[in-house]
Amino acid sequence: MASDKLQMTQEEYNRLIHERSRVFGFGMETSFSVPCPFCCAPDWMTYRVLEVEEVMKRGATCKVCGRGVKAVFTVDQPGHKQFEFVQTCGPECDLPFLPPMRRVE
Repeated sequence: MASDKLQMTQEEYNRLIHERSRVFGFGMETSFSVPCPFCCAPDWMTYRVLEVEEVMKRGATCKVCGRGVKAVFTVDQPGHKQFEFVQTCGPECDLPFLPPMRRVE
C-alpha cells in the first residue's frame, strides 16, 4: 500500500479524476470506470449503467491507498432519492480541498 499521506494539488487531483474517468460500451452494456476518490488510482470502481446503485451501495476499496468508499442512499419523499459517499476503511484523507467524509464501519 502507498503512503498514508496523499500529496497533490487540487489542479492535479481534478486533472487525474477527469483523465481516469471512462465511459465505454454501447446500449445496455454502457459502463463507467472511475478512479479512487482519494488517490485517483485508475479503475477503482467499474460498473454498468444499469447496475450503478447496486455497485455504489456495495462500494470498493482502493488497492493503492487502502481507503474504501460506498454510497448510502436515502428516499425522503416519493421519487426523491439522494446519496452520500461515506468512507468505510483506511486512513483518513488529508487532502485539504476535499470535504471530510462521514465514516461508517
